[in-house]
Amino acid sequence: MIAYKFLERGAIAPFTRFAWPTDGRWIDARESGDGGGIHACRARDLPYWVSDELWRVELSDPVREREAQIEAARGRLVIRVAEWNPRDFAAACAFRARDLALQALADDTLAQASTLDELIAAARSISAADRFEAEMIGYIVDAAVRAKEAHAGSASHTAAVAAVALHGTEAAFEEERAWQAKLLVDSLKLA
Repeated sequence: MIAYKFLERGAIAPFTRFAWPTDGRWIDARESGDGGGIHACRARDLPYWVSDELWRVELSDPVREREAQIEAARGRLVIRVAEWNPRDFAAACAFRARDLALQALADDTLAQASTLDELIAAARSISAADRFEAEMIGYIVDAAVRAKEAHAGSASHTAAVAAVALHGTEAAFEEERAWQAKLLVDSLKLA
């Protein structure tokens, strides 16, 4: 099965620190029980695991379904997705947080911001009328600052939390993650 895997620079697994071979060699999981396999992402899982590098991976059968990932006993890196840019994704999520907040705020300066610096400055210039507006402004600033730092995982999570705050339902988190997954699939031309 072809899937995706986010790794840190140099094809390093973020949790185990395992250095993945980039020559296509198969790797066997150290453990065969639940949770101990080779982990990868379906397209819909991608926003939960963003990191420096995105790879297409091949997993052996059987593949076990998990809530926000899949797992197999064996896997190998196939090819790095060269188009993946964490900074671009982080910026898109910061502007998405802005767009969500605009549904609760009436402020032209936010809508006119076209760079992260402009977005941060515009958000910080707003005087919030109440706690909810202050919360939404905070999400914009947090997502934009994280995007400037290229922390795509944090920026995308902040946008999802902003969606929950705006809509008042936990389902809004999953809906926002689905929007992010579609953005990744479309922009990176993933299957």
